[in-house]
Amino acid sequence: MITGGKVLAAPADSSELLCLDAADGERLWSQPRGNGLYLAAVLEDRALIVEQEGLRAVRLSDGQTLWHRGMRGTFPTGRGVRTGSIYHLPTGSPRVQRLANDQTRTSLTGEILSISMETGRTLSSSPTADGLPLGNLAVSGQRLISQRLDSLIALDVLHSVESRLNQALATQPQDREALADRARLALHQGRTADGLRDLRAAAGDQPDAATQTLLVNQVLEQLRSGELAVRDVEGMLGNMKLSAENRFRLNRNQIEALQSSGQYEESFRVLMTLARNRSLLTNALTVPGQRENVVLDATSWASSELKSAYHMAAANAESSAAKVMDQQIIAEWQKSNVEIQRSWLERFGWHATANERRLQLAGQLDPTRDFLEIEQLLSTVAAAASSEPVLAFQSETALMRHWLETGHQRTVAAQLNSFRDRWKDQPQSDGRTIEALIEGWRSRLPDDRADTEWSLA
Repeated sequence: MITGGKVLAAPADSSELLCLDAADGERLWSQPRGNGLYLAAVLEDRALIVEQEGLRAVRLSDGQTLWHRGMRGTFPTGRGVRTGSIYHLPTGSPRVQRLANDQTRTSLTGEILSISMETGRTLSSSPTADGLPLGNLAVSGQRLISQRLDSLIALDVLHSVESRLNQALATQPQDREALADRARLALHQGRTADGLRDLRAAAGDQPDAATQTLLVNQVLEQLRSGELAVRDVEGMLGNMKLSAENRFRLNRNQIEALQSSGQYEESFRVLMTLARNRSLLTNALTVPGQRENVVLDATSWASSELKSAYHMAAANAESSAAKVMDQQIIAEWQKSNVEIQRSWLERFGWHATANERRLQLAGQLDPTRDFLEIEQLLSTVAAAASSEPVLAFQSETALMRHWLETGHQRTVAAQLNSFRDRWKDQPQSDGRTIEALIEGWRSRLPDDRADTEWSLA
């Protein structure tokens, strides 16, 4: 690529990006190629590099990075094209669907991403007409051409599309489909204010899935760029009913923005609201990772994020946020509601009071119907002998009684000696010795051979 007396090159057999003097071939600067796939375009004082997970603009004079824009969960599917100061890039995104048999299926969807070369901001991302990824892009007049492995696709001339949309809206100003299409066109051309105006009008309170996603994308981009404050997000969306997927995406970015600014308590509040959303927690979530998407159980994700926010707050000695979070966490527990207690442990199983809660829940369950759940709860607490010996002792004692009451005498017999060894020095609240406790259990076994024949059976 030649521009302004400079030659930019990224040879396939080299790990470097080179800038050479066009007159004599002298190396002006170089830098590691890294994850760069190809040199994409040049605009005035900068060059654009498309990477495996994003885009990067470097200054032509010295190679310094001007901006870097990651694309979490999205990757290039071909070479893009520049129109003015906007770069249009074909991309693909894995989409996860939950099937009836509780399995998941991943498919690839195609989009065109329009990015400002001046700022790195994503102006718009629109799905392809058939939902499939595009290949290399080229411009012919005002028509966009895409090359796939098996076909060529021509996208309509921009000014013709806009003219048709304007005519349709002159007749029917509330035509949501036309408003959404004109919004996409404006956003791809960098006319953000015009695009957002049409997009809000098209969305209303119950937009179709594509319009809703496009508006949420714009909100997220403004959040990332700092143009929109977290507190103003809901105001921008109004009373719109978001899908579970878009609500998750929006809340996830709100949480990241709040945590990056040290607002741990507020990020925890958003997380708590998200974690209470039972319709969301029944889905598998696609969480963008550093290199590829990760499919998570939503409840596991919520628990992990709540734990992270809590510990970040606790690490800040000057903040009282962790104490406020403790109060909120404890207030979520309801002694009379078993289902809420189960949900609490799913979300806050990492909390300091979790083992005490496990012991309480085990005592409220039906020993026969919920046998395995009780066994799991008590075993988890019993395993914490080094950090919470009193609770561990209470739990293992309750576990032995649970086995006795449900006809599992062989299991009790096999555990008597090891129980004695672990807890021989543990005082009991009623003053009895461990030997007396064990003898009481032994008396409920069929005979006195518990430690021999039963344990060897």
